[in-house]
Amino acid sequence: MRSLFIVDDSSLIIERLLSMLEGLLPPDRIGYAGSYGEALSLMAHRPPDILLLDVHLPDKSGVELLRVVRRRYPDTIVIMISNQSDESYRSACTALGALRFLDKSTEFEEIPALIESLL
Repeated sequence: MRSLFIVDDSSLIIERLLSMLEGLLPPDRIGYAGSYGEALSLMAHRPPDILLLDVHLPDKSGVELLRVVRRRYPDTIVIMISNQSDESYRSACTALGALRFLDKSTEFEEIPALIESLL
């Protein structure tokens, strides 16, 4: 069974995602972190199959974490999520290997269907 990891500095976003994804995966197959450093530490123990990654994190950029994940865990599917959805972010993240880039304000509700299609 696949695993999912969420990295977002907003506990409200993490809680909402957990609620939206309830039933798709058992709770023990979903992890989360609120920062770059915490994410790296937790993923080292159990690299995820799917990563939902915010662009803006408090200690370092989510784009930088995307670079690290693609290098260390090339089989991990990365989906970027952000309120900063201008084309430069979308292009950069796609070029670095993100499968999708979703705007939290307009595409957030697409996340469950997208995750389900990847399971």
